[in-house]
Amino acid sequence: MSSGCQSYQARKPVVTTDPPLAVEGQAEPAPRVVSFADRHPLFYKPREYWETSGDNTIVKAAAATFVGVPAGILGEVRQIFVGAPPASRF
Repeated sequence: MSSGCQSYQARKPVVTTDPPLAVEGQAEPAPRVVSFADRHPLFYKPREYWETSGDNTIVKAAAATFVGVPAGILGEVRQIFVGAPPASRF
């Protein structure tokens, strides 16, 4: 037994903002949370065309506007009549 006043200091966990180290030089992407916009083609189709259209901003904007928006509208109408696809996109 010990006598006297002893203080107990709880160790706080270490919190880091850095991503985990990559194995063999490849970082693991963070899991994506499915949001409202991800469930509706009207919102995710233009984003898909924007992300896959290359590096030119004008081409990306044109693809998202003139191809992505109509494709999103058609996808939204199809989803209204057929229902949401069973498989998750992410």
